[in-house]
Amino acid sequence: MSEAFFRLSFAILIVIIAATRTYGNYIAGTLSATKRQKYDDGWITVALRPVSVVIVLSALVYLIMPSWMAWSQITLPDWIRIAGIGFGGISAALMAWVQQTLHKNFSGQLSIREDHTLVTRGPYRWVRHPMYTATVLLFFSVFLITANWFIGIGGMLMVLAVIIHRTPKEEAMLTNTFGDAYKTYMQKTTRYIPFIF
Repeated sequence: MSEAFFRLSFAILIVIIAATRTYGNYIAGTLSATKRQKYDDGWITVALRPVSVVIVLSALVYLIMPSWMAWSQITLPDWIRIAGIGFGGISAALMAWVQQTLHKNFSGQLSIREDHTLVTRGPYRWVRHPMYTATVLLFFSVFLITANWFIGIGGMLMVLAVIIHRTPKEEAMLTNTFGDAYKTYMQKTTRYIPFIF
């Protein structure tokens, strides 16, 4: 397979993810002034925002001028990179499922709507944070597709740092909002991987 094929696959994946997230935000009303009680995302999230900009710009450079990202390129067999495309598809499908399940409850920030409901169906039947699982899987797939450690592994480490820091805050917010119902839900589910973790 040519490098152009993998760059095209990566570009298509990014477009699908961006469209999915935009649609989810549109349905949830987060693109407009929907009233929500906002919570602090945490200092790590704020501190890593410049890193996320660098990762995104590096991904764009990889697409437009791949030779400029050759310094962080590694050699992977084509079949592993093709498997990365499959993982990317699974990640995109999981993100779409999460957003469809959450519907108006979806938000990219820690916030609670006035009419927020506790969602325990769909992927939330098994894990409390399936969007985080999908995001880590996405960056793993990006690493395999691009065969670029800076974009893939750098992005994955950034996302993991945010997730690890943010999850307790999110669970405290939901416990504060839903009380015993959320505590009971926590006892029946794992955080990220069904039945494991």
